[in-house]
Amino acid sequence: MGTEALSGEHRLHWLLGRLVHAHARLDLNIGLQLKWLGPYRGVEVEDLLSASEPFKKRVKKLRPLVFEMWGHSNPAAREAFEHWFERVERARALRNDYAHGRWGPVSIREPNLFAFIALSWEFDPDKIAPEVRITLDEFEAQTKEIELLGHDFMRLQKKFEAEGRWSKAWEDEHARKTSAVG
Repeated sequence: MGTEALSGEHRLHWLLGRLVHAHARLDLNIGLQLKWLGPYRGVEVEDLLSASEPFKKRVKKLRPLVFEMWGHSNPAAREAFEHWFERVERARALRNDYAHGRWGPVSIREPNLFAFIALSWEFDPDKIAPEVRITLDEFEAQTKEIELLGHDFMRLQKKFEAEGRWSKAWEDEHARKTSAVG
């Protein structure tokens, strides 16, 4: 069934579910990258591979590992991965806001326009964040962006595969042999 057949509110909930699922899948992929890159680069990561640890911590730990692996000497690779991490941060913030905020239709005459209000317990109207109005097509585009992030990481990894560094253990061993000879 295409999403066009869903009512506005049902489509909103369907998209919100897709967004949360896409974020969870991204979190899994980031954890898998940590599980590989951490030991490969000689960095402890096991403490972050727990559901009780925040997504933000995993991303923070992955960032220097990625730059050490692929962006150490190639400015284009570093820039591409930097852009990817910026997209991940936007996705994290969006997921947190959207999953915890309140949604509601704007009017019966506009079934595809919704208002979003961030979670708050503020009583002072001057301190309350204003509502954000978003069409379901805009929301779907944001959801698709999050769905693409895991794929895009793998695409970048493949693109810059030749730029990857050897493992830390290999580099350390090679450095010892080189220094012993010289």
